[in-house]
Amino acid sequence: MNLIRRFVIDPINNAFYGVMNFFADNATCGVIVGFLIVMVILQFGLASLSTKAGAIRSLENQGYTNVQVTHKAWFMVGLRGCDEKDTARFDMKATTPGTNGVEVELSLCKGLFKNFTPRYK
Repeated sequence: MNLIRRFVIDPINNAFYGVMNFFADNATCGVIVGFLIVMVILQFGLASLSTKAGAIRSLENQGYTNVQVTHKAWFMVGLRGCDEKDTARFDMKATTPGTNGVEVELSLCKGLFKNFTPRYK
């Protein structure tokens, strides 16, 4: 127990109190850094609401088959081809509906108050 306290608990406490003292001494910097931390947590939280299963289901409902998610992005997806209000992007491979069945690569963008929007490459 002493080893856990010495090598795990005490360093975490020291880091926490060090950060808190820094923010208390530098109020303006603390507000800015705190705001940025909240924004990153909020962005990650909103992106986590979008699941791979939801993206796959969205394409399957449109008639696509052999749907695969190749990548999920949540950071700055507005600069990666999605709308600036989107919180998550899924890169996908799927077979188009119909008789020709061509395999396509596309991205699905998801926002907080909107459903998945396909973006074709």
